[in-house]
This record gives sequence, C-alpha cells and structure tokens, in this order.
Amino acid sequence: MNRQYIEQLPIPSVNHRQQDQIASLVSYILWVNFNRETIGEKTIRHQTSLMLGYFEQIINGLVYELFFNDELHTARLSPFDLLEDVRLPKLHEALESKREEALGETFERLYDSKHPLRGCLHDLGSLETVRIIEGRE
Repeated sequence: MNRQYIEQLPIPSVNHRQQDQIASLVSYILWVNFNRETIGEKTIRHQTSLMLGYFEQIINGLVYELFFNDELHTARLSPFDLLEDVRLPKLHEALESKREEALGETFERLYDSKHPLRGCLHDLGSLETVRIIEGRE
C-alpha cells in the first residue's frame, strides 16, 4: 500500500490509561496463545478459545470507542470507563506460576453475565457503525 494513503488514516489520541488497558488485554491474548500447549488441565484450558475471543471483543469495543467516541457516548456506551473499574492485573508483574490463575479470574469476572462491560459489549452490536464494520448489516 502506498504510504500516502496510510498517512491519511485518522489515528485517535490515546491517553495513558487507555493505552495501559489495551496493552494489558493484548498481553493476555499473547500469553494464552504462547502458553496454549502448556496450560494445565484446569478450567482455563477448556475455556481458552472463549477467553481469547472475549478479550478480543473487549479490545474491539475499546477501539470502537476511540474511533467513534461521539456515537458510543451518545448511546451511553463507555467501555474504557467500565474497564477502568476492573483494574486489570498486569501479567508481567505476576509470578509466572500465578499468571494462569490471574487470567482465569479476570476472564470469569469480566465474562459474568451481570458485569456491566459484558452488557456494554452486547449493546455495541446495536450501533449501525459496528454492525457495518462487523459485516452484520
């Protein structure tokens, strides 16, 4: 692709908090993918695909908020704010032996049907912009 076209793409501003949230979720996905074969027979092994998909869905929601801030906020959807209340653990700060457990607990908390972030991600699907991007229009 020609550089001039890439330079024309709008890049939203990201504050330090938002950058940390996205970086934490990306680190979760990378860790699970890298350790997929060595993850034990605990619950997390059976939920690996579900966990990866959900963390990706959260990242997508955050990116939607960055690019379509006004539209999401008009619909009263603020994934970044809802994620802020969670205080995502930083994997690099956890002992290697505790990372699998920390990820499992974080996933279980965020995936709970009563968690406001899960409801927010569901409601994103009602926005025309999101439906078009995801090919559901």
